[in-house]
Amino acid sequence: MLRDLYEQLETLLQRDLTVYRGKMPSKDELHRLKITGQLFITRNFLSTSEEKCVANAFSGDGTIDDDKVSVFISIQIDRREMQKKLTAFLRGLSQIKNESEVILPMGIVFRIDSYEEDNSHSKFSVTIKMIRGKDE
Repeated sequence: MLRDLYEQLETLLQRDLTVYRGKMPSKDELHRLKITGQLFITRNFLSTSEEKCVANAFSGDGTIDDDKVSVFISIQIDRREMQKKLTAFLRGLSQIKNESEVILPMGIVFRIDSYEEDNSHSKFSVTIKMIRGKDE
């Protein structure tokens, strides 16, 4: 099993990575995600997936609620920064079959690159990008 994890990590560190996260934040929290160019830092470990369908399920997939909204987040990760951060690739080890879970560490700085909402205003998509140290 450790050999498999090592081989997965070696393969993944050869390219930039896009992972996905679904969540149902409050409408107030959503307003903070609408500001393109805004920077923010993760304060906790962040569970993401390499699979869009998994993130869609966690986003509520367009569920309409009085207090919460459905948000699908695409996260672009620079491989050079990923090599510096402790990142856990849990492909095949998660509780959810075929989740392809990737755990991102605390303290990563991201920039909001884009924000879109669907025509029914029931689902929102946000693209964020990991900021590379001194380069940005």
